[in-house]
Amino acid sequence: MRKTITIMFIFSITILLIGCNKDNTVELPTTQQLSTPTAVATATRDVTDTPIASSGSMTPTPTTTSQTISSVDQKQTTSVTEGTKNQTYTITTTTYSQDNIKVQYPQIQGLGDNSKEKTINDLIKNDVLKSEVEAPIKFYQDDTHQDVLTLDLKYQVTVSSTDLLSVVYTGYSNIAGAAHPNDVIYSVTIDLKNMTKLKLSDFTTIDTKLAQKIKQSTAVINEAVKDGMDKNDLILVIKNTDDQTLIKGLREQWAYNTFYVTSNSLVVSVDVPHAVGDYALVELQGQYKVGSQ
Repeated sequence: MRKTITIMFIFSITILLIGCNKDNTVELPTTQQLSTPTAVATATRDVTDTPIASSGSMTPTPTTTSQTISSVDQKQTTSVTEGTKNQTYTITTTTYSQDNIKVQYPQIQGLGDNSKEKTINDLIKNDVLKSEVEAPIKFYQDDTHQDVLTLDLKYQVTVSSTDLLSVVYTGYSNIAGAAHPNDVIYSVTIDLKNMTKLKLSDFTTIDTKLAQKIKQSTAVINEAVKDGMDKNDLILVIKNTDDQTLIKGLREQWAYNTFYVTSNSLVVSVDVPHAVGDYALVELQGQYKVGSQ
């Protein structure tokens, strides 16, 4: 289990409770706050996967499926050019559901290369399920807490191009016996050509300069702010965070330290106390591309 969950769990118990009854659907920021991810999902497939074994191993083979076509305005089609061949791929939604766990994640269709498509889809699925489902269960599982984890995650695609797919997951989680649930954020950005998961360091150097950009940004949001907390309280917490703490957290991916990209910005999530929302999304304007250090 990641070092990050331990830090989050221990720290969150020591601070004031906030937002324990929040809506489990997280609406990402508007254009006046942060860039809004594009609505996706051409179809929704409710998939009941094989339950996770007590050892924590995952065997996500669908046993039942039902399909409902979504409205046309939710459809996302991305043009893909391979040589002289022009084609499109679409994004659909698959739901992993077991006990108190529900995770929606994207899958691509129509890429034109079945083997490549399967590799990318397996990467997307396994990445979120291993990180947000299997790892917490392995860490907290014991004989008395068979249903240790409650989790509800939804996703939005923030970039879908010929080369790049960036996905952010938001929702809430709770560990049996914990003082309160927590707002959750997780993300993955994938190099579609090389079928690999990218890191924040692939887009920018994680150093004091980046820490200062984060601390100086006023494009900051989280669920607590949207619920009425003064945004200046969140900005102040970030400003007062030591540079080296920010750098170390981003490098080692503590708790909610993650990132995603949009067409015109890089959005970095940093850990903050539970009293001010668990995480903060900080938008850094600019064209951030792989290798643009």
